[in-house]
Amino acid sequence: MKFCPRCGSDLIEGANFCSYCGYNLSIVLEEDELPPYTPEDELVIQPKEVRTKNNRETGVPPIYHDNSETLTQISESDLEETRAKEIVPSPVTEPEPGNKPFADTIQTPGKEPIRERKPENSYQPDNSYSQRQTPFLQRVINILLKPKTEWLVIENEKPDRMKLITRYAMLLAIIPALCSFISYGFILADYTLSYAIIIAILRFVVSLGIIYLATYISEYLAPSFEAGKDFDRSFQLVCFAYTPGWVFFILALIPHFDFLAIFLGFGYMTYLLYTGIPVIKKTPEDKSLGYSILMVIASFVSYLVIYKVLESILL
Repeated sequence: MKFCPRCGSDLIEGANFCSYCGYNLSIVLEEDELPPYTPEDELVIQPKEVRTKNNRETGVPPIYHDNSETLTQISESDLEETRAKEIVPSPVTEPEPGNKPFADTIQTPGKEPIRERKPENSYQPDNSYSQRQTPFLQRVINILLKPKTEWLVIENEKPDRMKLITRYAMLLAIIPALCSFISYGFILADYTLSYAIIIAILRFVVSLGIIYLATYISEYLAPSFEAGKDFDRSFQLVCFAYTPGWVFFILALIPHFDFLAIFLGFGYMTYLLYTGIPVIKKTPEDKSLGYSILMVIASFVSYLVIYKVLESILL
């Protein structure tokens, strides 16, 4: 029979711990290193209680006494207290005021944050915009002479449809309206002043309406060219890309050059779209040219059809 080196109780054959004081028998100590036995060690032994079937289901390990093989059990209150001490949930930190947590992060107490996976090529519009706006005249010059640089500036500006219409498109749409009025009212002698006014109004309205129509065309073609669908961004793109369509109409002051002015305007619009689509719509560069050509062809045909239909109705 073996005895516990700490409390002197009988040991069960093959046991790794003393069933009375809980001493770890796998640690071999010298006699002078053995911790003294105190009456407080009695606290670890609970009153004897026969282990029943329900006790076995709880998974509580048995504790053997030195003078008996009767099974004993730790009380439920002590067990719950022990579990509460061992399992301590990690605190969940609240975000500071004014700072929003990441939308793609899920925080679970006691676990690492889980980030939702996003498609690699998914379009995500950038909502961090610059407060600085380029002056009107400077924007017209830059978009015509150095479009690649200007598109990078436009990318950081918030697309506001109302401001684009009232502070940019309407100002430029006056050019074809005024040139048509001067050409048909004063330069060409075969037309009346009322005819010149109607033509001027038509040029103004149709040149603004084509912006919305081209925007819808852009949104319709976007999935075919792996471009992002964002109506405000598309409107911003088309509005600035149509700048030569308004400016080049100055050529209409020359008699019968109005169609040439429209053709040249849409032609240069193709180049502006080609340089701006990869920046604004995040389209792959190898697909930008086809995207631009289809947009311009559809917009050019629509412009001619709408203008001729309205002209035949009003005149």
